[in-house]
Amino acid sequence: MAKKTVRVDIPSKSPDAMLDLGKKIVKKHKADGAASPLTGGDVDMVLFEANVLKADTFRADAADLYAAAEKKMQEARKVLGIDVGQTINTLGTTYSDMDLIKGRLLNKNKGTEEALSLYGFNVVIGTAKAPTKKP
Repeated sequence: MAKKTVRVDIPSKSPDAMLDLGKKIVKKHKADGAASPLTGGDVDMVLFEANVLKADTFRADAADLYAAAEKKMQEARKVLGIDVGQTINTLGTTYSDMDLIKGRLLNKNKGTEEALSLYGFNVVIGTAKAPTKKP
């Protein structure tokens, strides 16, 4: 005869699933009332319920803060000029202004382009092979 095995998983890798399980445990414990097998055990069910509610509140607050942070990030991308639909030609953005600054500095520093690194630009100076005609 085959040996019976039982596995009961706790979804510890998913906070949402873990929270849902916690809520279901609390709901069933309350529905069972005094007859609940969890009453008088080694788990303080009042504290357990409080922790589930606290975690639920923290996660809800975090979701609200995340939404607000995403909105602020989008606003920052717009000001920088790197949001969807924006290009280096979008006037009044940091990206467009940086291009103008780069051009002005290159114009003022012809032959000494490495000077742009003093402003924080990453300057790479190399040589290119002169074009030749194909035989």
